[in-house]
Amino acid sequence: MLKKLFSPVCGLVGLMFMSLLLMACGSDTSKETATTISPEVAATKEEVKPTAQVTDTQETSGTVKCEPVVIPENKAIAAVSAEDWSKGSVNASLTLIEYSDFQCPGCAGMSPVVDALVKDYGNQLRFVYRHFPLITIHDKAQITAESTEAAGAQGKFWEMYDVLFAKQAEWSSKPVTDMVTILVDYAKESGVADLKQFEADLTSHKYEAKIQAAYNMAEQANLSGTPSFAVNQVDYPSEGFGLSYRGLDVFLKLMKLRSEKWYAQPEQVIDPSKKYNATIKTEKGDIVVELYPDTAPLNVNSFAYLAKKGWYENLTFHRVLTGFMAQGGDPTGTGVGFPGYRCGDEVTPKHKFEGKGVVALANSGPGTNGGQFFITYAAAPNLNEGFTIIGQVIKGQEIADKLTPRDPQNSPDAPPGDKMLNIVVEEQK
Repeated sequence: MLKKLFSPVCGLVGLMFMSLLLMACGSDTSKETATTISPEVAATKEEVKPTAQVTDTQETSGTVKCEPVVIPENKAIAAVSAEDWSKGSVNASLTLIEYSDFQCPGCAGMSPVVDALVKDYGNQLRFVYRHFPLITIHDKAQITAESTEAAGAQGKFWEMYDVLFAKQAEWSSKPVTDMVTILVDYAKESGVADLKQFEADLTSHKYEAKIQAAYNMAEQANLSGTPSFAVNQVDYPSEGFGLSYRGLDVFLKLMKLRSEKWYAQPEQVIDPSKKYNATIKTEKGDIVVELYPDTAPLNVNSFAYLAKKGWYENLTFHRVLTGFMAQGGDPTGTGVGFPGYRCGDEVTPKHKFEGKGVVALANSGPGTNGGQFFITYAAAPNLNEGFTIIGQVIKGQEIADKLTPRDPQNSPDAPPGDKMLNIVVEEQK
């Protein structure tokens, strides 16, 4: 996928957090964030390091496996309840939870990002806001959290939420002693009807215990600071994906795959002793590939299995580098999507990257083959030791040559990729 071979948290992931760097706020505890997810790569012409041992067919076919990837859920994250403040359909397949602090600059920066995601995902996404006021570093975190609860008691939680984040720069430097007056004014702006009740709730700290309970829940979830996100109880790895629309969007797409299309491991759908062709049907025409089940039985079977299951339907060639290769097979369109399992390498000296039309699987290191593949435009001998070749184009190379060049890593505004309508794998008589 990328012009340089990179570690699992670089490359596209780096682009994600470079697109919008925000200052996050650390809690007074020192905890590590959860797992990251690797992008799959078709390595570069300029720099390639061996990533797999070259073996013969007999050795690989007996030892190589496809194994599911376990993405652990954070069981300490409480299930969404009627006590939560949420936007979106309760039947949404994706639930995005944010643990936040109204005085945290990064949280204010992420507020419009979350709003955009809620709008763009529609009924597919439910957003849940949870308090995590870092009172040891933010002197007004507690009272502002309480103010949203007081406003929420009168049906204006989200209006107060919007005003506090929009005007954070205005109130965050004010003396704490001025905050009740300021917050009453904000409540009026938010449409709170009974301002006397609102002020009474603030001065009596009616919601102090509720905010403390929310803080305790965030602590139990082992969160490192604010803002912290989770999707379907899986911690969002902000250190790798970044605090940005792009990063959260990619992670949401991955979690959507997890809930809808991820499989434990591929079923056996081919006979390695027989011959098969794959027809990659694109909007520009068909590309026919002779598959190599004799030298890559495991990975050809995975490819055929995914094709049979509809994995490749309506995807794009998301990365097309002139003179090098065209890559597709990722439902997220970003280069990080995979079908929930990883297959080992089947690298053999029988097949090499000797010219146009070599079809191989993209990876993010040894033993990480998934659903993404690439078609070469020229010889690439520096790929011979690191990538599993599954076939050769025998018809339609001119279609592959006409795919629209695009490099989303270096050009986020790259033109849309050409659509891959489907892939059909057929046994040859």
